[in-house]
Amino acid sequence: MFTNQSCLAICSWRQRNNVIHGFIGRFSEPRKGLATLLDALPDIVRAVPNARLLIAGPGEGLEVMQSVSPNLRNRIEFLGRLSDEEKASFFKSVSVYVAPNTGGESFGIILAEAMASGTPIVASNLPAFVQVLNDGRNGAIFENGDSQDLSRTVIALAHDEEMRKKLSHNAESGASRFDWETVGPEIMNVYLHAIGSGEKVSVGSEQRGWLKFLNREES
Repeated sequence: MFTNQSCLAICSWRQRNNVIHGFIGRFSEPRKGLATLLDALPDIVRAVPNARLLIAGPGEGLEVMQSVSPNLRNRIEFLGRLSDEEKASFFKSVSVYVAPNTGGESFGIILAEAMASGTPIVASNLPAFVQVLNDGRNGAIFENGDSQDLSRTVIALAHDEEMRKKLSHNAESGASRFDWETVGPEIMNVYLHAIGSGEKVSVGSEQRGWLKFLNREES
């Protein structure tokens, strides 16, 4: 579970019907896009006064806070690293998961995890993210690195309950695509074909995605 202090803050936020936005990633890694999200935060708060932001992952929260306007700091909570169990609780705790990553993502594992929780998603239009989100049907997409487009997308979603419900339903349904019962046989077919023919196999783009999914951690 989360630390007592973090848990109290989250529970308090939820009791007051706040719109909680979640982010997971290494703070010191620019390609994780936290700076884009923080740049969008002032506009989001102006349009959604009850907006809050949960930030999880390794990094120095105090350092990040120094780049945030003092009047926004009480809207942000840092959780540190999360275990798998805590990550599942995290997705259930947030109203929207935001993935503002700017590059270097081979698949989008974190989005698949958020989808499995039925969490509405807002993500940058990285090719890997667009593929996982089924061209925007399983989550809202904004222009990579554009904090204004991010804020517009988040605000529109905050004001559209039906769209949030639709994205949540589509995400949860779409997550079954990444279940091992589906993924396993596809990957096994690639290896069996290679073993049986003794030749180099031409792997399709979707199957290449599965191989990247297996061989690279995206945290």
